[in-house]
Amino acid sequence: MMKRLIFGLAALVISLGAVKESNAGPIDVSYTVSGSPGSYDLNFSVANNMLAWPTQDVYLWGVELGGYFVTGSPAGFIDYASSYPSYNPYIYGGPNINYNNLWASPIHDVLLPGTTISGFVVHIPDAVAPSAVSWLAISASTDSAPYTGGGNFISETNPGFAGIATVPEPSSFALAAFGLVSLAAWGWRRRKRLHA
Repeated sequence: MMKRLIFGLAALVISLGAVKESNAGPIDVSYTVSGSPGSYDLNFSVANNMLAWPTQDVYLWGVELGGYFVTGSPAGFIDYASSYPSYNPYIYGGPNINYNNLWASPIHDVLLPGTTISGFVVHIPDAVAPSAVSWLAISASTDSAPYTGGGNFISETNPGFAGIATVPEPSSFALAAFGLVSLAAWGWRRRKRLHA
């Protein structure tokens, strides 16, 4: 009986230990994948986490893929391929990557700090969906307040950021719930045996 209690508690600790701590960067990008081999849709979400600089609006962002594949843009953003088929920020201190799927916001205050926007969709013909995608985001302050948080390129008044987006892991809450349900089932079986 004590052995089962120890195993049940160990399962709970393992499940709760799987909860991943999140250290949000100034900009976070993730995406979901749908479709099938040769016809995948990637739906990107962009989060502006520059809360200490409340007027830093992300006005340009993009990803690097095997070609141009933009098929969807959320409200407030447009497909930027007609103006810039690709953008490489290397000369401004950014990575030497040609971001070839770009979106821009022609109006201000669309992707301000504390905001997350999804619906940046690309349709790719790849046989295997990518597990990681390089991204770029550029912001500017609507009142010329500089960004002083670091980790950027270009300038403090027009900071650029780059990173790697990944498909989100399965929810750690599901793992924790599994541990709790397992522990509850064990307790129910134990109680049933004691009263039989």
